[in-house]
This record gives sequence, structure tokens and C-alpha cells, in this order.
Amino acid sequence: MRRILACALVCLAGIRVTAGWVHRPVRVHSPLASPVRVRGPSTRQAVKEPSPALERAYSVAGVATIAAWVACAIVALTSHPTLKLPVRHQYLTIAQALTPVPLAGYVFMSLGRSAGKEGWWAMGRSTYRRLNLGVATVSLWLATAVIFGPSFSAGYNLYSANFVKLISTTHFATALFCLMVWLRVVNTSPPPRALSRLVRGIIGSIWGLIPQTSETGTSSSSGSASQLDDPDSPAGSDGRNEYAVASALFLWFAVMPNLVGFPLAVVPTILGKSLSRAASAWTLLAAVVAYVLKDASQRGRIHSGTTFRYLRYGLIASSGAHLLLVALKLAGIDGGRAALREFYPGTLACPKVALASLVMHALVLFAALTPPAKVAKKASTAAVAVSSEPVASAAAAPAAPASAGNLSIGQRVSWNGTPGTVRYIGPISLAPGEWIGVELDSGNGQHDGTIMGVRYFVCSNAAGGVFAKPEQLQIEA
Repeated sequence: MRRILACALVCLAGIRVTAGWVHRPVRVHSPLASPVRVRGPSTRQAVKEPSPALERAYSVAGVATIAAWVACAIVALTSHPTLKLPVRHQYLTIAQALTPVPLAGYVFMSLGRSAGKEGWWAMGRSTYRRLNLGVATVSLWLATAVIFGPSFSAGYNLYSANFVKLISTTHFATALFCLMVWLRVVNTSPPPRALSRLVRGIIGSIWGLIPQTSETGTSSSSGSASQLDDPDSPAGSDGRNEYAVASALFLWFAVMPNLVGFPLAVVPTILGKSLSRAASAWTLLAAVVAYVLKDASQRGRIHSGTTFRYLRYGLIASSGAHLLLVALKLAGIDGGRAALREFYPGTLACPKVALASLVMHALVLFAALTPPAKVAKKASTAAVAVSSEPVASAAAAPAAPASAGNLSIGQRVSWNGTPGTVRYIGPISLAPGEWIGVELDSGNGQHDGTIMGVRYFVCSNAAGGVFAKPEQLQIEA
């Protein structure tokens, strides 16, 4: 019963960390001052300045967490409680348990580097809030798996009392640290506000796994209705689809070993009864990272900074190593294949489950190895273009931005073959970067020039406006 309750909690937490939150528009109070004080998702102010102490804390937490897992893997897998297996089989299984280490290392490196560069302001951004919650959930799960070891390993008592105290304390400390960082940047007190945030996040995460595109409902030049299924379009080639499917599979295989019995529970990680359920925590972290990269891809931010590059490296190293070791085990190079067939007769009888668990690693590896081409930013002209259309509130409208390349207000363009007129050039609150607001002649757009309560331009038709990147437009002759 304890295991079922714990599994339900980690399932809810896992869904929660993949959730996306809608941000309020960032307000820069002093754009020329340093450090810059901004209003983020928290009601308190965050300062955009380096925090070496926070960076060091992430480094210490990362080293301690990884060392604790390595120690657990060595102690649990050095010898099998009931089978006499070849030594090379034990070494290969320990190596299998260590495949999540590169992913964990790059996650902590991303958090620490961003904290050292931009401090608490960076921790308030959605990417780092998700990563903090992901690490906290993983650490809590690993601590629980050590404390209730026999419940997680088919009754095997693998660790001594002092070992359990040391490892569980390490994981609880990391979880507490990451949760405190998250609580500070979101300011979720009193508790009812935190609870409502969790509920909304769980519900929103279900829809958040579905890839999004601003082109949905329109037809591309090649005839695609959604653009997500068209490899020639940005939405169909930037990796968001692959990351979304991989994230869903990782999330399922993080929960599945704790809901089913052995030997089926060992299939996703192939670690046997000793460590397979504990290792599902790292599968959950992979789900969070895949979701973060899916979100970055659909926002056009996959090449922005080093964070997303580090996360891709982590997935490449971890999933690549996992697939390689599985191939070696299936080839029988460890000498334990015959014994495993005899002891786990049901493992090889569920090829569909085993294949699906390998597909998620292959899919995320493919997406991480084939990112979209990096598009060079277009130089802005010196002239400042301001929309000639009236706005509902001067305070809500953003500052007049510079025009992008050779685009200007009032210019005739076409978007996915539909002609229209440029009405706005500049940043929007929904996504970073420079965007072009276009009023379509057909009126078959997505809004009237208003996003998240901020009006950027006015359309004669209630649904005639769209926002697009400059490279998505063609200038009409």
C-alpha cells in the first residue's frame, strides 16, 4: 500500500513538473541601470545579477546527488542476491545504472551556470522552475527508494542502516534546496495559492504535452493543414513533435515500473529487481528535460544560450549510452543472457513494452542530434517604426521597436500564401524575439491584434490578425 501511495504521488509530481505556466509580460523598471530589476512570475522583485553562492550550491547539490546514486548502484548491483552471474554481467549492469549520470550532471550544470550569470532572476523563468521541480521530485523519490528499500526491490535488503541515513539525507537536502528555490521565485504563500497552482499545473501539463504552432488551422505551401506534419515547415522540423512524444513515453515509463510486478517492471531500465524502480526517478527527469526542449523548440529558442544545448548533450549521452548497453546485453556479451531468461521468463515475453521503452530513447536521441538550423538574426535598421493604428491603452502598448530587415509598417506581405498588411513590428509578451503583426486580407487569422490583454495593433476584422517571424513572410511585389 505504501508503494502504491508513493507511486501516485510521484506520478502527480511528474505531471506537475512538465506543466507550463503563462507569464505576465516582463516589466523592465530601469533598462539602463545595472543590475536590472524586473517583475517576474513572483510578486516579489528579482534582481538580474550574478549569484555565485547559488551557483556553488547547485554544484555541491549536483556532486552529492550523483555520488549518492553511484554509491547505491555499486552497492546494489555488485552481487546478485540469488543468482551467480558472470562478473562482466555485473559490470555491465552497473554501467547501465550509471547512464542517467550525464543527464543529471548537465541539468545541475544548466541551473548553476544560469544562477551564476543571472542569479535569482533566471530561476524565476519557466525553464528553471521546471528543472528545479524535476530535480526535487527525483531526489524525493530516490530518498524514498533507499528508506523503503525492500518495498522497491522485491524484498531484498540491500543497504546498511548507516548507508540509508547518509544517502537519504543527501537526497532530502537536494530536494529541500530545489524546493526552496522554487518557492522563493514563485512566492506561493499562503498554502492555498500553492495548492491552486499545483492543480492548474497538473491539468495544464496534459495539454502542454501537445505541440503548438501559430500556423495551426492554415494551409502551408505544400498543402499541410497543421504544419506539424509538414517536414518542410518550421513547426514540423524543429523537433517539438519528437520531444513531445518522447516526453510522454518517458513519463509513462517513469510510472509503469512502480505499478506493475516483476519481471515486467525491469523492462524500461533492464536493471533487475534491485534498482529498476528506484531508477525510474531518472526516467522522470528525462521526461522533464524532453518537455523543456519541446517548449524551447516551439518558441524558437532551442539555440538560445547554453542551457538548451547542455540539456541536449545530457539526453544524447544518457540515451545513447542506454541504447548501446541494451544492445550489448541483448547480444549476450555479458554472459548472463541464459540465466536472465531462466530467472526472468516474462521479460522476453513482452517485446512490445521493451520496444516502446527503446523507442523513447531513440526518438529523443534523434531530436537532440538533429536540431533545426540556426537562423542568423537580421540586422535592424536605424529607423524606428511605430504602428499608425490606435491602441486601447498607451500604458499597455510596448515601446516602439525598430523594424526588422526590410519590413516596415504598412508594407504588403504574404503569410503562408495569404496576403496581408504589416501592422506591428517588435516584441510581444507571448514569446521572446522580434515579431511581425500582420492583418490578413481574408480575415482568417487568430486574433484582433490583442495578446494576453495587450493590444499591439487593430484589425478591421475580429479574427484577422496573426503574429509571425520575419522569415515566415514574403514581401509582395
